[in-house]
Amino acid sequence: MNPRVRQGMRFFGQDGYLVDDDSALDFVQHSARVLAAWIRVESISPAGEDAIVSKLADTTESWTGYVLSAVAVPGDPERFVVRFRLSDGVTSQQLASPPL
Repeated sequence: MNPRVRQGMRFFGQDGYLVDDDSALDFVQHSARVLAAWIRVESISPAGEDAIVSKLADTTESWTGYVLSAVAVPGDPERFVVRFRLSDGVTSQQLASPPL
């Protein structure tokens, strides 16, 4: 990929850009991290949530990691919120934008 100013990249939801697991991508307690993404949402998938950036590990009982996603506003298919969720497998936190 060779992005340039005033040119964007379009992803069709079938493929993603995968990065090998690296501890530098972990959110460690009491450490500061910045997670940023420029997005243009044309529509939300029928599931109602589309991941933008995520690092997740699923187990049968819980999940650990984080996900930044676009989430459909129930009853208003033209609007969405941007939500960030973080879990250590025991407790989880989430923040969401106002409807956009």
